[in-house]
Amino acid sequence: MSIGAASRLATQPSAVVDISGGNDTTPADAAELTSPLLLIGSANDSSTPMTRLREIEKAATNASSVTVREVPGDAHASAIFDGPSGESVLNDIVSFLDEHAAAN
Repeated sequence: MSIGAASRLATQPSAVVDISGGNDTTPADAAELTSPLLLIGSANDSSTPMTRLREIEKAATNASSVTVREVPGDAHASAIFDGPSGESVLNDIVSFLDEHAAAN
């Protein structure tokens, strides 16, 4: 689910995972989010640079927590799972979702 979609729900989800910070996500969307947020991106992603994820992180002032995971390489979105960090990123996502699902 995108940050924008999550921020507009009447009841926000237990947690939101955003991979490569889609170009449709705005800082205003991030500011509306109250759910815990995990942002994942590649250090050299030319489609969505890490600076964009850092802008989203900075704007997500109402999120109960914000975690940023930067992986090496230039993979974008789901291509991150095909790279050398893919398994650890997947494990991080599962752990993050498990942690926040248990809290609700």
